[in-house]
Amino acid sequence: MPPETAVAHDLDWWCEHFDHHDPELTAELVYDVYAHLREQRPIARSDQHGGFWILTRHEDVMAAAADWETFSSAEGAHLPRQPGQMLFVPLDYDPPQHTAYRDVFARALEPARVRALEPQIQQLAAGLVGDFAAAGGGDFVAEVAVHFPIRLIASMLGLSDAVSAQIREFTERIWAAFGHDARSTALGDLIDLLMAEALERRADPRPDLLTELVQADVGGRPFTDAELRSTLAAFAIAGHETTMNASANLMHDLAQRPHLQEQLRDDVPALRRAIDESLRVRAPAHLFVRTVTRDTEFRGVMMRQGEKVVLVYASANRDEAQCPHAAEFDPQRRMASSLTFGWGIHRCVGIHLARAELRVLAREMLARGPFELAGAVRCSGMEGGHHMGVRTLPLRFGSSQTRHQGADDDR
Repeated sequence: MPPETAVAHDLDWWCEHFDHHDPELTAELVYDVYAHLREQRPIARSDQHGGFWILTRHEDVMAAAADWETFSSAEGAHLPRQPGQMLFVPLDYDPPQHTAYRDVFARALEPARVRALEPQIQQLAAGLVGDFAAAGGGDFVAEVAVHFPIRLIASMLGLSDAVSAQIREFTERIWAAFGHDARSTALGDLIDLLMAEALERRADPRPDLLTELVQADVGGRPFTDAELRSTLAAFAIAGHETTMNASANLMHDLAQRPHLQEQLRDDVPALRRAIDESLRVRAPAHLFVRTVTRDTEFRGVMMRQGEKVVLVYASANRDEAQCPHAAEFDPQRRMASSLTFGWGIHRCVGIHLARAELRVLAREMLARGPFELAGAVRCSGMEGGHHMGVRTLPLRFGSSQTRHQGADDDR
């Protein structure tokens, strides 16, 4: 945290002492810091958490993300690591373990399976948005964005209502402690809840994803309990956090542009572009960490074996060298190399599900629109050192909400 005598926007200070866990690194400040890093210190060195390198330019982040042999995830993608902190499957692994673990996720989230899920996604979105619109609006985050991905993941896994209702509460406790409070039991408590249901599936298999995970084969053998615990945590937390943030960001963008809402209502390709652009401008997950495996010179800078490197995907997406006027939301933009979902072997395995969720949810909102901002918008800081998003998004619907005729012709 900057000293009281430091000016909040002393960007040089922030570059030297960059700390992704600092509560003072607000949504208003963070992109100014990224821009300053890109322009003045594209390969910077922070003195926080034992010291680490920071990569913020698009070509640098992409190059490091693609080179897992030099920039490894095997010591964890989070910084700092607390004593005894678990490794998350497949995020915190390199090949060959990563390949085997990722295959489990890939089978669960393959495009054909996501397409088969779309009627369920549609029904869930229609119910939540229908109630929201019928009330004339409200806080989109609290009433829609939080519940939508959690209920979908819980339904896929086959979790009980009692367990799914607690996922967000535990996740908020996890982020509040992540990286600085080793005494927190929030993560273990959530996993214990999930494991209780997983163990039931061993005795009583059911036609759900949780049963598939319990019975999963990885490298020719069954999951161990430790691997299953890590996998369940990844599904429950990563499966909802980024989609929650992305959907709130998207509705924030659309609420400020009524003419764009009208255009997107009946133009599916344009809607897809607008979703991708919203994801680019404000990536739900800002950064992940790598460990240098051998002394290497990177862009003229010597990095030593064992040093930590932070890859700032959210900054790379706003690199003017790659994307002119990059800080602006341009729904007509086409950027093939957006790093919102990562790059290389760790590119988000849930990309097809996330895009389907955002597309269906957006079409349900647009079909009942127009909608607009109805009060002050509140954003989070960097939660868990990685995630940032809208936390309060008051919206209200205009008089044409009754025009809804369904949004089920995109399948």
